[in-house]
Amino acid sequence: MLRFLTLLVIGLTGFGSASADQPSACISDREQMLSLDYSAFDQDPQLGWRSVADRPECRLEAADLLRAYHERLQARGEPVIWDTAQGSVTLSDTGEVGILYWHEGQLRAMAGQYAQAAALFQKSLKPADKNYDAWNQYALGSIAFLGSDHDELVANRNSLARSFPESLNLRVLDRLIRCFGKPYVYAYSAQACAEENADQEHIAENPCPGSIIALLGPDYRSFNSDTSGGGWRFVADKEGCKGIAADLIKTYRETKIAGQTRSLLHHEAQLRGAVGDYAEAIALLEEILETEPDISNRLYHQAEIAFFRRDKDALLASRTSLAKLPKPDEFDGGVERFKEHFPDQRPPTWPINLDVVDGLINCFDKPYSEAYSSAVGHNKCPIRPGSTFP
Repeated sequence: MLRFLTLLVIGLTGFGSASADQPSACISDREQMLSLDYSAFDQDPQLGWRSVADRPECRLEAADLLRAYHERLQARGEPVIWDTAQGSVTLSDTGEVGILYWHEGQLRAMAGQYAQAAALFQKSLKPADKNYDAWNQYALGSIAFLGSDHDELVANRNSLARSFPESLNLRVLDRLIRCFGKPYVYAYSAQACAEENADQEHIAENPCPGSIIALLGPDYRSFNSDTSGGGWRFVADKEGCKGIAADLIKTYRETKIAGQTRSLLHHEAQLRGAVGDYAEAIALLEEILETEPDISNRLYHQAEIAFFRRDKDALLASRTSLAKLPKPDEFDGGVERFKEHFPDQRPPTWPINLDVVDGLINCFDKPYSEAYSSAVGHNKCPIRPGSTFP
């Protein structure tokens, strides 16, 4: 029960999706990209993050890449210099660059991660005395779109129009208004939303109903069957909304159902391991790794596989990588919400599952059932010489 509740925090915090250490189909050499100077990383279409983000299926990995690069800048705490044809510009004295929050947020919004995107857009806001070109109105209007607040979106659009009627960002807010209620990625980029003669009356009278965030919340039965406002059928029944309903199903399938499938596979792997069927446990964990986007989960499952294979060096290496993961900004807030929902349970600590991996190391010579039990408070194995953690 404790392990299930601990994993719940992942849903409360919204971690990233890309593996930090391994090549992927989207990023062949992540470390090389993270080592680029700012100008190349942000502007070079072949070398920087844009080369990844250009592929829709790679947007979340590009978002994670941006986050990792930004975290390195902030950890160094040095001025960030942008080299342009007109000369060098200091974007930040501390390593924190607002536009990087914005770029990451846009990619997450395009992938349907509205809550994370809105939080990142909020971080891009400027002090009132530095609100050049009414950037804050653009950002706040975008946040309003993600939160399905039409009135706030229009108010910020009008404020931006009064200050800078020729602003390119004004055109973006106009697109969001014309296609309000559709996914951000569509409203931001679809030609139909950019056309001033778009069928405004049709959009106003027949918006695709419901907040995407709210519609992703129901259990599967409600999502699949409810026609009164809680599922995809409610959206598909509206004229012109079948494509939006298809996108909604895709997002539900790739987020909620895929996550639930991985959870079931993991529970089965644990039970297989508990009865000594290590080969089947390994096969199930490898199946999880084919679709698991979260780096902390990937390292945890790699540690489990190493234990089942009796490969202590690989187990220690996974433990070291897991322990080094930076704590997400949202984690502490997720823990507080966890405490509110489960006041009688021991709250999770970061990194998630590090205690289980420590149990596997301390009890490396024991069966999996004993090693796992040691991590959740039963039958502790003594820490023996040679099992100290690097």
